[in-house]
Amino acid sequence: MCRSFEKTTTVSIRRANSNKAATKATYRFLNNKKVTEKILIEELTENCGKLCAGRNLLVIQDTFSLNHYGQRKRIKPGSGLGPVSYLPGLGFFIHHGLVIDADTGVPLGISSCQMWNREKDAPQKKEGAHTQLPIEEKESYKWIKCCKESQEALQQAAHITFIEDREGDIYEQFAMVPDDKTDLIIRCRENRTLSDGKKLYETLANQRVSGSYELLLEGDHRSGKQKRRVPIEVRFAEVSISKPNFKKNNDSLPPSIKLYAVEAREKTDKPNKNAIIWRLLTVKPVNTFEDAMQVINKYKKRWYIEELHRVVKKQGFNFEETQLENGWVIRKLAVLIMRAALRTMQMWLAYEDEKGQNIDEVFTPSERTCLEQINEQMEGKTEKQKNPYPKNKLTWATWVIARLGGWDGYASQRKPGPITISRGNQKFNEMYQGWMLAKGFFEKDVGTR
Repeated sequence: MCRSFEKTTTVSIRRANSNKAATKATYRFLNNKKVTEKILIEELTENCGKLCAGRNLLVIQDTFSLNHYGQRKRIKPGSGLGPVSYLPGLGFFIHHGLVIDADTGVPLGISSCQMWNREKDAPQKKEGAHTQLPIEEKESYKWIKCCKESQEALQQAAHITFIEDREGDIYEQFAMVPDDKTDLIIRCRENRTLSDGKKLYETLANQRVSGSYELLLEGDHRSGKQKRRVPIEVRFAEVSISKPNFKKNNDSLPPSIKLYAVEAREKTDKPNKNAIIWRLLTVKPVNTFEDAMQVINKYKKRWYIEELHRVVKKQGFNFEETQLENGWVIRKLAVLIMRAALRTMQMWLAYEDEKGQNIDEVFTPSERTCLEQINEQMEGKTEKQKNPYPKNKLTWATWVIARLGGWDGYASQRKPGPITISRGNQKFNEMYQGWMLAKGFFEKDVGTR
C-alpha cells in the first residue's frame, strides 16, 4: 500500500492504485477501526529500529501542522481535527524524529511520531500559571517524549544525537535526556543566565575566535539573490546554565547543568541584523575548533526535516488536499504518506552518501530496467551530459529521476532538490506503468507467433 503512494507521489487513493480492487482495499484498511493510528506509528518506528543497529545516528526533531480548512464542509466534526497555529485553520499537529545515518547521510526512517489536535473551545493559557505546570502537562513535553520514544526504538544503535531548533531549548530536556550514548545539539532560544551570573550570549561573544570557515549561500534567480560565500567565525565555551527562576521550586531538577556552547557568526565590518548567527548548546565536550565544527555540521542537517515536510505538503504529495471526510482516517493516511515521502528523501540525500546506497534497496529489477532505457534517452552526446554515477548506486537512479523532474543534469548546476525529485518520481511511475503495459502486450504477441 505504501509502495503505491511512493511510486505515484500523490495523496489521492484512486490515483495511487492501478485498479478498483486495490482502491477499495485501501479505503477499507484506513476505515477499519482495528487499524489504529497507534498501530501504524508503532510499525513505522519498529521498521526504523531494525535498520539502525550498530549505527551512529542523528535524530532531527520538529513539529508541523496539516491544515484541512479547505475541506471543512465535508469533514465530520469531532473526528480528530481542530484549530492550528494559523487562521483560518482546521487540522492537526505532527511532531516526529527523522533518523539519519550520521556517517553516510542516508535517511533510515521515523523513530517517534506524535499526533494531536487542539480543542476548538480550549481555555486560553495564562502565562504565569502555565509556566508553573509540570513539563509533562505542557505541549512542549513533545520534545522530551520524542527523545524517550526514540531511545527506546533505537536502543540497538551505537550512538544517538538529537538535533533541535530553538523551540527545543528546554531546561528539563538537558536534565532528563542525555546518557552515555545520547547527545543533544539544540539552538539557543534565549540569552540564558549562567551559574556565574553572566549571560550566555555575552560570554560567547567574549571568547577568542577559534577558527573560521566559508559558508556557500546558494543563489535564487527567482528572488534575484546571487550565489555568494560568507565568512563565518567560530567561538565556543564551556558553560553552566542555571535553573530558571520559575522552576526554582522543582526539586527534581538540578540547580545547574554543564553544557558546551558553540557560536557560528558571520564576519562583517558593520552591524547587520540579517547577519548569520547560530548559538548551539550541546552536552558533548567541545575543546577544539574541530570539535566545534562537528557540532555545526551536524546541526546543518536540521534542514532535512524541513524538506521532508515540503514533500508531504503542497510541493510533493499535496496532503492537505485529501478528500477524505473523517479526521481520524486522515491522520492514519498521514502516517502512510510520511513513510512514502522517505523514498523521495532517500534519493535526494543519495548525493550526501560518499559510499553510495545500493539501488536495489529502493528500486525493483524491472524498475531498474525501465530506468536504464529512460537514461539512454535522457543522456546527451557529450560527457558533461551523461549520467556520471555507477548503475548499481542510488545516485545513478536519482540522476535519471531528477532529469525527468526538470533538472538539466550538469555538474555545475545546483543539485536537484526533493521537490524536483518528487515530480520526477511521479513522471517515472507514469512512464513505468506504460512501459509495463507495452512489455506485457509485446510478450503476449510474441508468444502467440
